[in-house]
Amino acid sequence: VKEADVIFVGLLPGVAREVLPTLPFDESKLVISMMAAVDFEETVQLIRIPAARVVRTVPLPSAANRTGPVLVYPPSPQHEAILSVVSTPVVCHAESNMKPMIAVTGHISSFFELMNTSQAFIVENGVDPDEARKFVTSFYSSLAQNTERSHEPLDAMAEEAATPGGLNEQSWKHLKTTEHFDLHKKSLGAIHDRLTGKKST
Repeated sequence: VKEADVIFVGLLPGVAREVLPTLPFDESKLVISMMAAVDFEETVQLIRIPAARVVRTVPLPSAANRTGPVLVYPPSPQHEAILSVVSTPVVCHAESNMKPMIAVTGHISSFFELMNTSQAFIVENGVDPDEARKFVTSFYSSLAQNTERSHEPLDAMAEEAATPGGLNEQSWKHLKTTEHFDLHKKSLGAIHDRLTGKKST
C-alpha cells in the first residue's frame, strides 16, 4: 500500500473492517473498492482518505477478457480512465442505482442456459454439437454487439426485427402471450429484493 499509487481493494467485510484501518493509506492514493458488501461511505471511513480519491465498483468475470461493464460510484474521471483498460465503465450518480443493475448479473447462468437450450434443439435436429455451439455463440454475440453499436431503444429494435409474417414475429408474439418475459422480470425483482434486504412477494 505504501508504495502503490492505485490500490484495488477486494476483501470480505469482516476482514476489511479489521485490516483496512491498519494500512498506510494517504490522500496521494487512488483507491478502487471491489467489495460488494461494503458501501462507499464505510469504505471511506475505513481507509481515512478524502472521498474524492475513492470509488466503489462492481466488476464482472468478463473483465478478465477486457470486455463487459464495470459499475462505478461516484463519478471520477481518474478512476474511470483506469477501469476503462479492462471494462466499460458505467457511472452511477447514486449508489442505490447500482443494485438494480447488479440484479441483472444474477442472470448470467440463465443466459447460458438459453444458449444451451438453443444448441440442444439444433443438435436434436441432426447438427454436429460443435457446429451448433459455434453458430449459437456467434449468433447471440452478434445480437449483443448490434445493441452496443446502436442508440435505438431496445423495444424499437425488437419491433423492427419482428418482420410481419416472419419467424421473429411468430416467436416474439408467442412468448409475449406466455409469462416468459414477466417471469424474467420477476426473477430480477427477487434478486433486487435480496440485495436491498426486502422480502420477495
